[in-house]
Amino acid sequence: NSLFDRGTLSSFTYGMYIRQSDDAVISNNEIKKYQHGIMLEYINQGLELTNNYIHNNTSTGIYSFYSGSENYPSNPLKIVNNRLVDNYYGLYQYSSSTDNGYNRYLVFKDNLVKSNTIYGVYCYYYCQDWEVENNTFDGDNDQDYGWYSNRDGYRTEFGNNTFREHTEKDIRLEYCGTGSNSTKFFYNTYSSITVANSCQVDIYNNLNVKTVEEDGNPFSNVELEIKDSTGTYYETSHWGGSDALTDSSGFISDSMFIRSGYYSSSSTLTVNNITVNLAYGVRAESTWFNFTTDTTKSVTVPDAFRFGAVENTNTSVLYTSLSS
Repeated sequence: NSLFDRGTLSSFTYGMYIRQSDDAVISNNEIKKYQHGIMLEYINQGLELTNNYIHNNTSTGIYSFYSGSENYPSNPLKIVNNRLVDNYYGLYQYSSSTDNGYNRYLVFKDNLVKSNTIYGVYCYYYCQDWEVENNTFDGDNDQDYGWYSNRDGYRTEFGNNTFREHTEKDIRLEYCGTGSNSTKFFYNTYSSITVANSCQVDIYNNLNVKTVEEDGNPFSNVELEIKDSTGTYYETSHWGGSDALTDSSGFISDSMFIRSGYYSSSSTLTVNNITVNLAYGVRAESTWFNFTTDTTKSVTVPDAFRFGAVENTNTSVLYTSLSS
């Protein structure tokens, strides 16, 4: 609940300098006109910055230096509900290329990041295991980038963020990891993105699946396997799993939050193909679809699946119909 204003002083580096202060709470302050609004140095865990207005600082709004230790995943640093406005950088996170035990476990949530000259948020190295949620990155047409991850920002999750009006890119991610280290996106709004250099960004949406007859009515008790190139999401006993057969309305037991698309070291979005294997009685077939928003997909089961088949025991060929 304090005002930190450099005023007419010719030079002053920090509005607040916080070093080795785990579990501290800094809230409801206004900090302006310094070189660095808040300096965080060697904060291992638990520090909270909330409800602060940090603006018009000549270098950074928040400078985080070797903060967020890999040893405290259950007690992350939290930067929540702050306004970072008209600084040179909004948040600058630094660790050297040889110190990958820092810049870990940060919750960056409900913040306004607006009109900072170059970067809203800049991660130099190892911004890993971050949760970036419900923020507004407003470039106001005078800021280069909303978010810029330079290197090795593994396992970061972006959810429900809005990016707009940046003069270069809303988001730029480099060397952000692949496979289990990939970045995840959920319901973000942006108009421009660069994804480059060993960086995989997986986009997730909510999917429900319904099996229907050829006339559109529900087809119940169908065995399903739903999967993509990375794994299996739903699998009933026929396919080796334990999920439930489709119910009386044709639906699977619950909707799924799965990958709808991805960027793979490229700024071009690839839509993900979902494979559906279905079986009923003695018959089975495979189909596929893709989706880009929360949706329910109907999978048509041929009416002939309700009938049996005849096997030629000499050739092991199955016949689904007979004629004279």
